[in-house]
Amino acid sequence: MSKAENTSTVAQVSDRLALNIVAGEYGELLPPQEGLAENFGVSRTLMREALSMLLVKGMLEMRPRLGTRVLSEQNWKIFNRDVIGWCFAAKADPEFMLDLLDLRAVIEPRAAALAAMRATPEDKAALRTAIDGMRTWPSSSAEFAAHDLDLHVGIIRASQNQLFIQLEVIVRASIETMIRIISPNPGVITASIDSHERIVKAIEMQDPVEAELAMRLLVDEAARSVEATMGLGNSHWNDARPGSPAGSTSGP
Repeated sequence: MSKAENTSTVAQVSDRLALNIVAGEYGELLPPQEGLAENFGVSRTLMREALSMLLVKGMLEMRPRLGTRVLSEQNWKIFNRDVIGWCFAAKADPEFMLDLLDLRAVIEPRAAALAAMRATPEDKAALRTAIDGMRTWPSSSAEFAAHDLDLHVGIIRASQNQLFIQLEVIVRASIETMIRIISPNPGVITASIDSHERIVKAIEMQDPVEAELAMRLLVDEAARSVEATMGLGNSHWNDARPGSPAGSTSGP
């Protein structure tokens, strides 16, 4: 096996292990490495490499004579692109989704305000392309989802805040998951596009106050859509907020 092939196989095994861990298939203690290697059809050396990848991501802990223990989620490096991807792929956890929306509610409105003050002409052109793409493609298409994602990521990058940009992976994973689980009706899609348009216009007009407000309302609406889809009826996101009609829903 070439070095590239070995690396690819290790990554695949690591992915499968991580998904099983997130799904709770192993409980608190992993089976012995020999058993895992046999079950996965790989060598013990390759299995050790795959486990090592999860060790550095805070998901596992190896102790002599005690074996490999699954750590609690609080120890996982959740901002890592792989870890957050595994969490979403293995289960649709409503509480985890709402935690991410809480984080988005902190990051994205401020990012929109900063983008209104700092966006370059190229940034604004990219945002305009994204919103035009959302209007052009059917809401069920991959192209629509890609333009939606481009818009949110573009706003974060246009903020020119290096810490926000490092958290882009959180926003990206959250939106990708919401697109998969939410199937709004055409009327809701139209409202969602209009909400995104309001943000883009505020950035183009260099109006940080309007950009921040518009993004805050959009994230609130997205959270209520998640709650409605997942059957969550009593969280703080369902409380009416200033400027946001009760019961309104929108897209990511």
